[in-house]
Amino acid sequence: MQPHRPGRQVIRRRVRETRVIDCPPPVRRSVNPNPLVHARVFALAFLVLIAVGTVLLMLPWATATGQETGIVDALFLSMSASSVTGMATVDTATHWTFFGELVILLLTQIGGIGFMVGASLVLRVLGRGSTLRDTLLLRDGAPTLTVGEALELSGRVARFIVVVEAIGATLLTGHFWLAADMPFLTALWFGIFYSVCSFCNDGFDLSGDFSSLIAYDDAILVNVVIATLIQAGSLSYFVFHDLWKRRRWRLLALDTKLVLALNAIVLGGGATVFLVAEWNASLVNTPV
Repeated sequence: MQPHRPGRQVIRRRVRETRVIDCPPPVRRSVNPNPLVHARVFALAFLVLIAVGTVLLMLPWATATGQETGIVDALFLSMSASSVTGMATVDTATHWTFFGELVILLLTQIGGIGFMVGASLVLRVLGRGSTLRDTLLLRDGAPTLTVGEALELSGRVARFIVVVEAIGATLLTGHFWLAADMPFLTALWFGIFYSVCSFCNDGFDLSGDFSSLIAYDDAILVNVVIATLIQAGSLSYFVFHDLWKRRRWRLLALDTKLVLALNAIVLGGGATVFLVAEWNASLVNTPV
């Protein structure tokens, strides 16, 4: 008889009979969630926004003269505001009433939020893919973000936009009210309008005669605030989030470092070239 050794013990268990488990059929969706579907929805929403803006700008009470704006001008202005370019065929300050200016501002704000939120979602999706789950989802054309994650990120981006624009509007309103001697309500409207347009990189102005900010060429506060708002709108939400979270250059993400470095090079190089080229031209009467 062989001696007992560890691992030689025989364990007997009762084998239960095999049972068949019926699984419910998978739920079929009429449209699978994928980036192509979301892109179509985004494009359709953008076209609807342009169409609604065109109709509103064509209304008689949107113009200072009380006459309807032609469909070509209204469509051009609506598309320009929605795509945050700021090109205009009519003077914003003299052609439109407060209602018309409000429509342009809302189109600019909605277009700016849409583009920034859309870009943030795309960047978040592209940042995924390191896990097997994300890789399979991307391969199958499905988004790697859940609805909850997308809504949470959209909310953070929207709050960032509102906070930055509110700070800019407060500073600009104070200047227009106290330094430019505007009535408070007019100064408040100017502050909000310029803050939103600057953050969205839109070129509309309320100065009249297409003069833009020429009247404020020596107003340091106005120029600094608007330039800061333009930069805040140009850089992505993720850059500011990374800066606020890490606060040290060596701890920043590689994408953040690249964006900041290239931004500094472009700004510094462009300012230097413009200064050298225009020192004895357009800047000849500018005080040093």
